[in-house]
Amino acid sequence: MTRLLVLQHLFNLFDEQMEFQLPDRMSFQRFAGLKHSCRVPDRNTFWVFRERLVQANVERQIFAEV
Repeated sequence: MTRLLVLQHLFNLFDEQMEFQLPDRMSFQRFAGLKHSCRVPDRNTFWVFRERLVQANVERQIFAEV
């Protein structure tokens, strides 16, 4: 999920756009380590994961490392 958030940030994609782009782009899937047949996270999953990072106060720290 962290890699997906990095892609989302780099390409300036909203959660809905990421949900659409991920199954369409093999490069995104390879970077994220997803197999073509595996389930793609939906927009709510992205939002919940990001909110958990914010609540744990590590979101900025992760992006600073990247």
